Amino acid sequence: MRKRIGAILAVLAMIAGLNVAIGATSAQADPAGQLSGTVTLNQTLTLTAPAGSVFISVDFASFGNPDNFAKGNCDAATSVSVVTKKLLGRNSASIVASVAAFGDPCPGVAKRLQVKASYAVNQAGLRVKVFKIEASGGNPNRDEVSYPLCDGAWTAVDNVWADWGGGVVANCQPEYVMIHYYGFIQYPTDTTITFQGLADDGFSLDINGTRVIDNWYQKGCSGGTGSFDFKAGVAYPIDVWWYEWGGGACSELGYSANGAQMTPVTSDMLSWYGVPLFPPVAPAAATISSAVAVNNGAKVTWTQAAAGEDQPAVEDYFFRYKLHSGRDWYETSTGSLELTKTVTGLAEKTAYDFEVNSFGNGLVGGWSAPVTVTTGSKANPGQAPANSKELDVQFGLKSAVLSVAMKAKIKTFVGTYPFSTQAFLGGYVDAAEVTAMGVAPANALAVARANAVAGYLKTLKVKFPVGVNGFGAAKAVGAAALNRRTEIYLAQP
Repeated sequence: MRKRIGAILAVLAMIAGLNVAIGATSAQADPAGQLSGTVTLNQTLTLTAPAGSVFISVDFASFGNPDNFAKGNCDAATSVSVVTKKLLGRNSASIVASVAAFGDPCPGVAKRLQVKASYAVNQAGLRVKVFKIEASGGNPNRDEVSYPLCDGAWTAVDNVWADWGGGVVANCQPEYVMIHYYGFIQYPTDTTITFQGLADDGFSLDINGTRVIDNWYQKGCSGGTGSFDFKAGVAYPIDVWWYEWGGGACSELGYSANGAQMTPVTSDMLSWYGVPLFPPVAPAAATISSAVAVNNGAKVTWTQAAAGEDQPAVEDYFFRYKLHSGRDWYETSTGSLELTKTVTGLAEKTAYDFEVNSFGNGLVGGWSAPVTVTTGSKANPGQAPANSKELDVQFGLKSAVLSVAMKAKIKTFVGTYPFSTQAFLGGYVDAAEVTAMGVAPANALAVARANAVAGYLKTLKVKFPVGVNGFGAAKAVGAAALNRRTEIYLAQP
């Protein structure tokens, strides 16, 4: 048997001959007013409602040539939407009367902005409308036009938590009553809230236009649950519909956060007015302006479009690339607001696609059109130094001569890669050959090591003069410099 505060108080009320409505308040008419203002082009219009009030409607807005709050023959189609986003649900707002904000509806015409808006005092809880529904025809329509309002009934509540038993419902009548509760709901942290609607009879809950609970049928005081994801401090529109057909009557909305026990939704979570949720705006898009090859990579530069009305500032850029012939992208944050990114370590002389994306307000501005770049070589891409020259690839253990096939294999391995220095493959050779390479025999090892450290060669290979343990020294240089191969090159300086 359910133990509910509402049921206990309802029993006590019946004994006393009273009607109990937990959480109900008697609200007066909205203490409301209206403000208006006019500014000329590029001036700022500031409207501030009295303390505790918020703007609840934009009654007139025109950027163009309005006269005495009537549209002229020049009027920006964006006038109402721009002003609404600035004002609605806020106590104060400033609006710049600019072409950047509204667009230019009529070039060459002198422009001004005129605005008229209504405000009202914001209150905790929800507003309500109580209707007399028909005693036939099944479940009633959930709208405000099908049935007459009930005179003298509630106009506001602290929360949705009432048990009338068999008494008069909401100061209207005991049977055949429908209530529309409406306003805004929020929660202080990012949380998924589970709601439960206990009702006799029908009950439905919508938050931000999403149906969370739908038990729109005749039943006892019971009901189902539903969940909604809240963002910290965001006020979401809430609509609760309830109806009583006959017999007992209850209408209770409870909630549970993070698995806690179900408790009544409290008045501090509810308000008459709130800042409406407009679709989040992404930052302006970025466009790649140039992309050039660098050492086994590319340098990409882009431009950022100016932010439009309500567009957030860019907080970061995302950058991605892939093989032009491939499908898989590699994506990374640039971690800065610099408008350039250099990527290295890619395959040499290979076509890659590059794209960039702006990020802000939790949204992205959209990937730019791809730009294709063929990467450069690791060492001075595409150009050989002026003092380099084509030299034969030779290999010999002392004076041994390789076969034509082996020479061809070595030649293929080395290829025509335009090193900043040319390479030679060798073992024990005589001093004359080393000298012909332009390297003094005594300096062969030092030159090889220097070139390796400078990163001029993909792989270091050394040709040593007679009398030097070339094979052992070559292995040592290669392991120390590149940790890759035991074959060693010596390059012409």
